[in-house]
Amino acid sequence: MINDLTKLKDIYREKRAFVIGMGPSLKISDLELLKDEVCFACNKIFLAYKETSWRPSFYSVTDQVVAKNNIEAILNLSGEPHTKYLFPSTVEPHLKGFKSAYTTNHISRPLDPNGHMIHRFSTDISKCTYGGYTVLYYLLQAAFYTGVKDVYLIGVDFQFNTKTSKRSGDFIGPDEILISNGERNHFHKDYRAKGETWVAPFLDKQKKSFELAKQIFESNGRRIFNASRKSKLNVFPKVNLEEVL
Repeated sequence: MINDLTKLKDIYREKRAFVIGMGPSLKISDLELLKDEVCFACNKIFLAYKETSWRPSFYSVTDQVVAKNNIEAILNLSGEPHTKYLFPSTVEPHLKGFKSAYTTNHISRPLDPNGHMIHRFSTDISKCTYGGYTVLYYLLQAAFYTGVKDVYLIGVDFQFNTKTSKRSGDFIGPDEILISNGERNHFHKDYRAKGETWVAPFLDKQKKSFELAKQIFESNGRRIFNASRKSKLNVFPKVNLEEVL
């Protein structure tokens, strides 16, 4: 993996970018609209590739369970020439075969002197990145470092059905691993198969991370907007995608 992240500094200076969530409100037709835009995407966005020629500018995965469950599919992405790949050090052991990716020194849960989790946002990912209970927080740190002025979120529905998932009894740190019962939480019907493991989301903690990202962006003369078709995330001003484009 590539450690010289300074090559990414301000490559999108003063440009706008779209950070793409995996929620059910995301449509393939939305991706088609973004072919000429700077886009940061994640996780199983590759499920859309057979239906569109759109490809993200950046791709990342930060969830160890997602990385482990999709090693082969993620490694196969290295053949996409127009996408840069950015992974935190915490998933690097699962993706060692991915030679063309950038990797960040990742601090999943920064702690205060009393050992309590605190929220931090890295404005210089060449030094480190911080966890925020969602890969989107990681992508926002990348967008900031690459100089993006205005970020538009799409596909960030900010709601999950966890009631039908089974509890596995296993944990990654404090995060409980669930077993899917076939519930639909994402944009593609094949996103998570019945019996597949996943990590329970913490929307309250994600919201605090987004609030910090908003503060950092705005204090530097930048903005984050929510252009999702449907969303319960009320941290950022909501805008209409077609009007933005």
